Amino acid sequence: MAHSALAQSTLLKSISVGTGSLHKTTTLSKHGSVSTPTKVVRAISGFAPRHTKHASLDSAIDLSFRLYKHESGSLSRVSLNDQLLEKAFSIQNDTIWESVQSPKIGAINKSQQLADLLDLPTDNMTEDPATPKGEQTAYNGVYVLQQPKEEGPKKSRFGTRDQGASDTKEYRQFVQHDGKDVSAWHDIPLQNEDGTFNFVCEIPKETSAKMEVATKEASNPLKQDIKKDKLRFYPYNIHWNYGMLPQTWEDPELKSEELGGIAGDNDPVDVVEIGSVQCQQGGVYKVKPLGAYAMIDDGELDWKIVCIRTDDPLADVLNDIEDVEREMPGELERVMIWFRDYKIPDGKPANAYGYDARPLNSDFAKMVIGETHEHYNKLKEGKRENNGSLALS
Repeated sequence: MAHSALAQSTLLKSISVGTGSLHKTTTLSKHGSVSTPTKVVRAISGFAPRHTKHASLDSAIDLSFRLYKHESGSLSRVSLNDQLLEKAFSIQNDTIWESVQSPKIGAINKSQQLADLLDLPTDNMTEDPATPKGEQTAYNGVYVLQQPKEEGPKKSRFGTRDQGASDTKEYRQFVQHDGKDVSAWHDIPLQNEDGTFNFVCEIPKETSAKMEVATKEASNPLKQDIKKDKLRFYPYNIHWNYGMLPQTWEDPELKSEELGGIAGDNDPVDVVEIGSVQCQQGGVYKVKPLGAYAMIDDGELDWKIVCIRTDDPLADVLNDIEDVEREMPGELERVMIWFRDYKIPDGKPANAYGYDARPLNSDFAKMVIGETHEHYNKLKEGKRENNGSLALS
């Protein structure tokens, strides 16, 4: 349940106070958004609601404690252990919080206590005249945010075009770029220059219609899966954003000796995006791989790559499966169980997993992505026979 650069799980462990609601705010520079439990922060600080007229208390505390400026001018995060968290949140002097809320009023001197506590550099602390008025006030030592603006998640860089009525067998959704239909499988690059990967959302979280990229249709639009001449739905909502990695392919003739000789499922590699925000169906998002599950579905290998959107509040602190366990305890097991059991209500056996149903780490996930990208390239270039009637253009 941690949704903050100051991990909520750590906060709760340190102060033993009820959780409260989450409040999302805008950080400085390019650090995305963070969230802090409002009730928790106010309970510790003893801060009255009257002090929130300039900025939300939780955002001010979080940013002040966690961001400072290097001599080079770049921002750096401050990692707080449990002991420092307790000290930081035990400061109850109203003048300090007043300086956080209204940095123009003696903020340099009053912010000194925060800097001293966290051993931050405070030489030549001066206001930054280049900072836009009403957004943020910067000091060479401690940063505080004024009047934070609520921001939603970054929109997909691609658009979509619907064809036909939804909830019908004829419905198709085409991914578009610059107003033109493109293939969700072939025309979107797998990886970006910054090292992130592109994820096409087929099924938004908390929905149940089993949408998928049509690998055997021209331009590979999204359509709803059909079984026994009926539109297919999960028996209950999926709790994560689900989709695929473009330009990947699980070869149905390539057997994995490590997994007892099972082969791929003839589809692009699946993604389970565990972020906090519902993606748009057909949206394309930057993600980073955190781990993988080797799911076995009807005797076929069906990799599930666990990812996080790069603009999610937790993206900065999630890089591997150990981070997921720390920040989101139990989440990986919930993913494993959901995909294992979702067919049971329809009278089918549970799915199986290789590697003892363990989540494999980020490096392993990237290796799987790399191998399936190679298999895709061989298929696309004609080095591997297309004997599955796949639409490759």
